[in-house]
Amino acid sequence: MDMTTTAAYGSGSGGRAEEYRGLTTEAGEMKRDLLASGKRAFSFLVAKGARVEVDDGAERSVLAYVLPRATFEVEYDWHEQAVFLLVCRTIEGARPGGYYMFARQRVRVHLLQALESAGLADEPLRAELRGATRRSGAAAMADQLAVLSAVLAGHFDAVIERYDRVFQE
Repeated sequence: MDMTTTAAYGSGSGGRAEEYRGLTTEAGEMKRDLLASGKRAFSFLVAKGARVEVDDGAERSVLAYVLPRATFEVEYDWHEQAVFLLVCRTIEGARPGGYYMFARQRVRVHLLQALESAGLADEPLRAELRGATRRSGAAAMADQLAVLSAVLAGHFDAVIERYDRVFQE
């Protein structure tokens, strides 16, 4: 049940309304806390000059950090309760359209794929990223934010330097 649904049920009458209000409050607090954690974890991108865009929905939220050459999207999947980091092309100073493909070109890849394409992923790094992204739930999402931000921070300059390898056609 998504947060929009719980809010709608919460406005009904009877004993179940309290149950749904509690779910809505708990889910809303979790969402707010995880978004705030993500903003803190990826603040190093703002220090590098990124413009931040936030898309906040019931099923999915995105913190996008737009830089002249690349955009980094921290995607929260509230249904699956998982966080992903996408490395994206910046097109004309903005986030690309589509999802993985737009205008017949690849515009988004997951962080691990970007690191592999750039020749930056060794086996311990692959294992760390795969291990972090296999889990779901609020605690897993917090861990995913920590791992993804640390890996990107440690490889940011190299990813930008090897951007053409990440998005070679």
